[in-house]
Amino acid sequence: TGMVLKSPEFPKNYFVPGRMAMTCCEADMTFLGFICKAREARNLETKQWVKVRAKIAYEFWPDYDGVGPVLYAESVEPAQEIKDNVLYKIVSPSGLVLDNRLNTDNSSNVYLAADAKESKGQYWRLMRYKDLYVIYNPFVNKSFDIGTSRAIEEPIGVWDVSRANGNQQWVLTPKGKDRYEIKHNNAQLLLSFKPADKAGSKVYTLPASETDGVWRLKPTSEKLPPENVHGKACLLYTSPSPRDRQ
Repeated sequence: TGMVLKSPEFPKNYFVPGRMAMTCCEADMTFLGFICKAREARNLETKQWVKVRAKIAYEFWPDYDGVGPVLYAESVEPAQEIKDNVLYKIVSPSGLVLDNRLNTDNSSNVYLAADAKESKGQYWRLMRYKDLYVIYNPFVNKSFDIGTSRAIEEPIGVWDVSRANGNQQWVLTPKGKDRYEIKHNNAQLLLSFKPADKAGSKVYTLPASETDGVWRLKPTSEKLPPENVHGKACLLYTSPSPRDRQ
């Protein structure tokens, strides 16, 4: 999944799908991507988000000053942009949402609950870290956090948010309009629930053989608390999770 870059200098049916990447620090954010040939290119607009499935060849391309990856698209589909300054509800197949009940304790759990506008424990910010995401509640500054040794047997907890903490890093893979598979990057386990998709069930991480791990991201109009608007202070590394030592 990437953002479209088009240029009048590109040949017909070519575009670049890519993402903003941090090469050193926040001041060095730049757009990185690979040239892609697709029949859909003529209908795309710069800054549009798309999901691309492609074969990769290594060929000469002028902008590479030599040989580099050239994508030949098999499919190009519109994708939802995950916006850093938007709070989301994370919705289960039955329409329930993830809720940490606004608990400020480290290692507290996340539950399925009926969607309630007034419940601030149901609002989640998805903060990008390289190609991964940290999912946290900005009203208590607690992030989804799991250890990898006993991740299947235990429900996920929340912990002081930290982008650098591998226990808090997730991969989001588009699975249709507004829907994503949410997988823990280190454990390679999918976000799911036990015992069933019903209110009060705890959120777990499970292997793909037990769940499809697909959730809907529902953008909301809820405003970020002031200290989170710029997304910096709340993302400093705080105390280590005890799961880090397992």
